[in-house]
Amino acid sequence: MRRMCHADIRFRAISEFRQRANCDLAKTEAGEFVEAAREDGESFLEATKTDLLIWTRQLADGVLTKDEFEFLVKGKKDVAKMEALAQAGIGAAKVEKIRTGLINAVLQKALSMI
Repeated sequence: MRRMCHADIRFRAISEFRQRANCDLAKTEAGEFVEAAREDGESFLEATKTDLLIWTRQLADGVLTKDEFEFLVKGKKDVAKMEALAQAGIGAAKVEKIRTGLINAVLQKALSMI
């Protein structure tokens, strides 16, 4: 079994935080469409999991700067398609607010731990 390094522990904390942040965003921004928001958020988090793990390790090891890390994470914004929300009839502005909030929550937590 592989030994856990500090970056792995930080990544787990970030992962747990982003799941909570996703639920909070869904509740406050999506109203009656909270389940669609959670579904979209979870899809995004799963799709970016590998990259975020790598980048978190690189940030912790000093391979990436905070600015580079932020640039990479924000570059994944297009992966957050938010299809369930769009199908549920949520307006584009609200979908974009949820997407941006999710990205910012990941960045905030990751950068606060380094």
